[in-house]
Amino acid sequence: MNAGAKLPFATSKVQALLVTSKLENKCSDLPIIPRYYFGITDSKMENNSFLQLSDGIEYNGIYPPDIFVAPQTEGWWYFAHPATDRLPFYQGDGFLEPLEDYKELNLQFEGQCNPDLFFLWSGIHTGTTFITFEEYT
Repeated sequence: MNAGAKLPFATSKVQALLVTSKLENKCSDLPIIPRYYFGITDSKMENNSFLQLSDGIEYNGIYPPDIFVAPQTEGWWYFAHPATDRLPFYQGDGFLEPLEDYKELNLQFEGQCNPDLFFLWSGIHTGTTFITFEEYT
């Protein structure tokens, strides 16, 4: 048989019609339930890998509650929460100071159409850690 011979089962007619459908992405831009993430790790937290360590803690209100870590733990602390109109204060083994140097993370959770802005801080846990949104005098 040569390559130019026409086989009896070869045809140029359409044999089947491929039907495709477009699936709608079901998502919502309703505000998420606010949750914060806090923990102690072996190294500085610089990305969203804290999501693998914690499911976060839901809270009511505009700002997360105060966080206090007793002196028995060593390592690096991290604190992440949805962006707010003001920044928290931090007290290590000294005076209460504003937490200013943060990383901005765009986190998109299941069911969301668009990501939410989160702020992330991380620092050396030197003995005790206290984080609050209240400015004490």
